[in-house]
Amino acid sequence: MENVETWVCAICGCYDPILSSPLKAAIPEAGATTDWIGCDCNRWFHTQCTKLKKISDNFSCKQLKMQCIVPVRRVAKSKSKGKK
Repeated sequence: MENVETWVCAICGCYDPILSSPLKAAIPEAGATTDWIGCDCNRWFHTQCTKLKKISDNFSCKQLKMQCIVPVRRVAKSKSKGKK
């Protein structure tokens, strides 16, 4: 599976499905998958790890009292042409 990004939950640090989570009581049956919710800042969470009763379409890290990840801005290198 080359060129595939692997995400972990920002709360429990586990992949999908949650096999070694501290939230073992909430783990679905073996072979099942876990629902994910993502913030616009590109941080991802297992919906059950958030412990939110209702997850809206405008979910953000702020609902979990977390700061959003600051996107890394790429600065274009300027090429100097002409006189100095």
